[in-house]
Amino acid sequence: MRYIFLIVLFLSISLSQIQAAELSQGNEAENENIRYPALAYNLLQQAEHDYLIWKETKDPERFQRALFNVESALAVEPEKSELWFFKGVLLSELKASPEGMQLALTAFLQTVSLNPEHGRGQVMLAQSLFNNGLYLETIDQIKFLFAKDRNLITPQLTSLLASSYIAAGRTEDGSQYLLEESFLHPESTSIHVALAVLLRDKGQTTEAISSLQQIINGENVPIELKNYAVTLGEKWQKEGK
Repeated sequence: MRYIFLIVLFLSISLSQIQAAELSQGNEAENENIRYPALAYNLLQQAEHDYLIWKETKDPERFQRALFNVESALAVEPEKSELWFFKGVLLSELKASPEGMQLALTAFLQTVSLNPEHGRGQVMLAQSLFNNGLYLETIDQIKFLFAKDRNLITPQLTSLLASSYIAAGRTEDGSQYLLEESFLHPESTSIHVALAVLLRDKGQTTEAISSLQQIINGENVPIELKNYAVTLGEKWQKEGK
């Protein structure tokens, strides 16, 4: 069973900025270290604007414009992690393209290389590793994030972790790791669900339902999540294994 859950205002570029960019071409040796943060920012804003419109309309021209603008921003500010991050976000939309997935991974790797504290970049790196079939690397990345910040133990990442263990054929390792994490973070419903999924995949339905009981019997657990655990447990009991 696979549980893969799978993560912008238009600003015009002023004539003076364009002229400044053109003038900078005059002496490459003298100007190679000059950066244009305002120009890059405006290009990023335009790219984000077009991306949001594309999300609503699926207009391919909007997507191409967004990608062009973020590439243009990187041309003038190649060491800005946020630009690499947004490039990765865009390329991640090309799910049917192996090349697009690889380029997205490269962008997220560059993001965290430039800024290791880029939290969204670290999370998207995990997703991108998974999208590229690098399941063991995904596992290592998510475990790194969990050790770094317990607030990152989210439904998104725990489900991705469980999916990675299953895809890599490492359900035994995964269930052992999540069992240990469940003792360290007994309040984490996400861990209990992920653990239950792995136990179920191993054919240990009784133990999987027992993990779900931690959610059903837990305090301060939203009723919707309790009901989900009940429904899932009942489904597994009927199916057997």
